[in-house]
Amino acid sequence: MLNILKGNIQSSERKKNGKRAFSGIFIVVVLLVISVIAIVYIAITSVSLKEQMDLKKHNIKFFDNLEKEQISALKTRSLFKNRATKDNSDFLREIGPIPNGKFLSSFSEVGEGKYEYWQNYVAYRDRLVYYTVNIPRRDYFGNIEYDEEKRTKYVKEPYWDYKVKKIPFEYSYSLVTFDMSELISANATDSVYEKQTLLFAKELEVYKHYMFSPAQRKIVYDNYWATFYGKILPTNRKAIAYSTKDQEGKPVLRSIFFANRKAYMLEVRSEHQLEEKSQWIMKGFTTFYLGDFNDSVNGKLLLFVLSAFIFLVFILICLLMPRHLLRTNTILSRQKSILCRCMLVLGILDMLCVFTEIYGICIGVFMQDFYWWCIFCLFLGATITSVFTIIYGKSRAENTFDYLVPKSVKKYLYNRHVTDAEYKSIVVFLVYPLFVLGSSPLGIGVLIYILPVSLITLLLMEIRNFSNWSHGDIHKDGNELKGDGLGIFKDYYLLLNIDRSASEEDIDKAFNKAMTKYNSGIDYSLYGETYKHNIQEAYRVLSSTNRLKPEYDREFDAYRASNDSEYLYSDERTKRDIMLVQKELGGTLLASKKYDTCAKVHNLVIRAVVIYGVFLAIVSSILFVPVKKHTTFGDVYWESLWDKVRFIDD
Repeated sequence: MLNILKGNIQSSERKKNGKRAFSGIFIVVVLLVISVIAIVYIAITSVSLKEQMDLKKHNIKFFDNLEKEQISALKTRSLFKNRATKDNSDFLREIGPIPNGKFLSSFSEVGEGKYEYWQNYVAYRDRLVYYTVNIPRRDYFGNIEYDEEKRTKYVKEPYWDYKVKKIPFEYSYSLVTFDMSELISANATDSVYEKQTLLFAKELEVYKHYMFSPAQRKIVYDNYWATFYGKILPTNRKAIAYSTKDQEGKPVLRSIFFANRKAYMLEVRSEHQLEEKSQWIMKGFTTFYLGDFNDSVNGKLLLFVLSAFIFLVFILICLLMPRHLLRTNTILSRQKSILCRCMLVLGILDMLCVFTEIYGICIGVFMQDFYWWCIFCLFLGATITSVFTIIYGKSRAENTFDYLVPKSVKKYLYNRHVTDAEYKSIVVFLVYPLFVLGSSPLGIGVLIYILPVSLITLLLMEIRNFSNWSHGDIHKDGNELKGDGLGIFKDYYLLLNIDRSASEEDIDKAFNKAMTKYNSGIDYSLYGETYKHNIQEAYRVLSSTNRLKPEYDREFDAYRASNDSEYLYSDERTKRDIMLVQKELGGTLLASKKYDTCAKVHNLVIRAVVIYGVFLAIVSSILFVPVKKHTTFGDVYWESLWDKVRFIDD
């Protein structure tokens, strides 16, 4: 009764632990999905979050955002200060077509300029003139004679010259905004605004007009816009301008922009420098509303901080999750404890690598290109693998060396009748490299080795299974093997003359002692081939401390409790495993060489894998992480050692 009650209590405890483990796994998976989505979104939508934050500070310092009109104007220009809400659409329509929208507001200002022109005038310059002078003198006899002497002088000579004369003049300009929300939807693309521009161009067939890109003019003809806004201004948006005259005959230039579900008309009236003044005013404002840009930067910054916080929480959960999942009385094996600690360290290292990649993108240290995406995907894949290994491995209560092997894989291998040595090889050379090496930074590349080897192994097992089936080694139902004496329970402890609590060393000593009796040839009736076959079978089962021995011990305890001389196996899986050993040993002579224990092999593999992972991480950081800064033609980029080696090879 007490045993039953104790079993029920243990069963309920296992259920509770299972529910806690499931809830913990669910929380971790949700956090991982959210963090990955945030990371990918930031990496795709932002070239450098630091640059955008600096640009946001610049916007706040130098621009006024007119929320009603959805435009941003430079504070230093003071272009649009006097807002008028009186509808003057009819007056504007008298001298030319205007956009078909609801009048929203207008800004009218008067500016001063200087008109320059060339003026000709009479100027004077000095010209060198040669002339002769008669100088009198007396000769030897006293007679007067005259000598000619050449002389030079400068005289003023008039000529026509030109000079620039500046005449001040006044010009007027206005920016009129029309609401077109009834014609343009909120999620309209640039093609919709381009269509509106083309429709308005049909109304200007009798006017001199041309199309242009306002953002392109700013970038090309102004270093200020090219330096700060060359990367974010939509250069593909077109505007249209046309010339006309007002009621007094003064030239008028109108520029029409379609953006933000609105139409903007910049009108400049001037006798002189009409186009120059229009371009100067256009450089003072933009229809790319910087207020929305600043809000988007704030959202990206908030998302980045949130993702960073989630990563930190995720790391803490991974640190605390093992204790949460292991609140049982199960005593972990030394190999499982070592593996769990290694996976925990590698998982945290992978998360830090991913976070470093994202931080490098945000501050502009790393360049978002194909190379960055490859490294990022490797780090992310390693993170997912390490987290899965931690959660999956910690939630398994088995103390066997193959506890990481999924049940479906175990079932498949069981149905393919793999031997104990083959099963160990698959676990050591395929399963553990996938989980351990795949969890190290850049270690997911181990799939290059895992996938082809797994395919070859799968193909060989299927060929062998088909061959066994074709030769009749397996029944149609595939559940039992042919052969006399197979599947019979034997007392292996009695055959080796050892106790139930014998250690691995005691088993080895008993087997060697029994083989000594066989090799001595004392009595072949007692210590013949049958005796040799039985002690080899007993040694094969009892020496498999991680797989066959625990299964056999459960059957042995039931056999001792039953007091039945002809005991039958209660577990079909154990029976199948014993039958595989019996069939492998049946009719053959096995060598007396002992198999190495699984614990030693497992520890050796773990140490080798950890050393390889650390070596791979160091080599990758040396070769692929950009460490050297270069400047070429004004462009700043970072170069890694791999880039340098590749350049030399090229």
